[in-house]
Amino acid sequence: MSRKRHRKNRQRTSLVNNQRDIRASIDVAQTTDDNTRHWTNADYLSPDAVCSYSIRRLVRARSRYEILNNSYYRGMIETLASDIIGTGPRLQLIDGDKESNAQIEYDFSQWAENVNLGEKLRVILRAKKVDGESFCLLVTDGDLEGPVRLNLRPIEADLITTPDLDGIDSNKIDGMVLNSIGNPIEYHMLKYHPGGEYVSVYDWNDYDRISPEQMIHWYRQDRPGQHRGLPETLSALPLFAQIRRFTLAVIAAAETIADFALTIESIAGATYATQSSVKAMEEVDLSRRMATVLPEGYKLGQVRPEQPPSTYKDFKSEILAEIGRCLNMPYAIAAGDSSRHNYASGRLDYQVYDRSNEVEQKHCEVAVVNKVFKSWLIEYLSEKSGISPSSVDTSLYRKKWLWRQRGHVDPFREAKALEIKLDACATTLAEEYAKEGKDWEVEVKQRMKELEVLDIEKINALSKRTLSKT
Repeated sequence: MSRKRHRKNRQRTSLVNNQRDIRASIDVAQTTDDNTRHWTNADYLSPDAVCSYSIRRLVRARSRYEILNNSYYRGMIETLASDIIGTGPRLQLIDGDKESNAQIEYDFSQWAENVNLGEKLRVILRAKKVDGESFCLLVTDGDLEGPVRLNLRPIEADLITTPDLDGIDSNKIDGMVLNSIGNPIEYHMLKYHPGGEYVSVYDWNDYDRISPEQMIHWYRQDRPGQHRGLPETLSALPLFAQIRRFTLAVIAAAETIADFALTIESIAGATYATQSSVKAMEEVDLSRRMATVLPEGYKLGQVRPEQPPSTYKDFKSEILAEIGRCLNMPYAIAAGDSSRHNYASGRLDYQVYDRSNEVEQKHCEVAVVNKVFKSWLIEYLSEKSGISPSSVDTSLYRKKWLWRQRGHVDPFREAKALEIKLDACATTLAEEYAKEGKDWEVEVKQRMKELEVLDIEKINALSKRTLSKT
């Protein structure tokens, strides 16, 4: 029996080896002298191995360096933070008592303003783009006023690590402990930043164990089984460096040429120039607005200004367009320059960009905002009703987050199109107000109050005119 099994194993191994030796008909699967060097760094590493501690630490440092020194990079990230997060989402509860919902929405907005929720969301979005991942700790803040003392503490990715991680364990990733299905059940957070000025080796090895209920982890998962993130601009970092180097090189060349105000050229030949009192490479001081006599056999010349080259602007435009692709950002937004676009092409580019931002907003809701609201609601209801937090059922509160979207360039066309869509029942007030981050019920009630006041003013004005005539 053992011999048969051994024979089957040998046959299976032979079959696998033969399959590995088969030459594929796909061009990119061929290894030739031409492509060997290009694919030298291709590897078979797992998602978590690619995002290892040493790699994440290195690329984070380079990404942060670049954003500190490259105005284009900083401008792109700031634009994304303004367009995706803006001033923050607005809560709208769907089911339940209207008065109770209105009170909860108001109290949440007041709490969000007290803890500066919008700014903290922008901070963790910038970290997600630049560092590759962002962490936020849900903490209790005794200095806050009101029934809810919940607050958010953004955490740098450098702090989430396991300094004593030893060996290979599929359930342990740097900074995280996973369960059998790959979900985090514990985070490891250093008590001191490893880049701190006065942190010793012993302090760096000291960390806290954080439960997943307290920790928010937001990153883009590019591969199945990936648990840590890399900068979303990773593929563009060399391009940022190139555009800065090219700009500095052009400026240096222009300055070098500008340093030569004039040159003195010999017109009598090399023999005469050798016998002349004027020496080669000698510098001559010139006075402003003066007339002078040159040595015999010489004439004045000037270096031709050839910097910047004619391709300078085109080169920068192409590089910026390529950089913008990794962020789904069109050239007009990446460069802050719409001079090459007409109205139609500008609108088309913005549609792709806005759709990408809508996806990011939804991701922010799932990974960040919903978790924040759940913790806030548990504490809020337990304080209001006096019940234990474990008895609060947050699933009873269906919600919707309202993000402000980009308005139309032509307000008249937008208003006319909205009127037609409402008459044709192709949209609703709730949907249209949600695009501006507003609650339709609040806005309609406000408008009704205004119309009522305007009607009273009209009646009073009419009464005054009638009395004046009589």
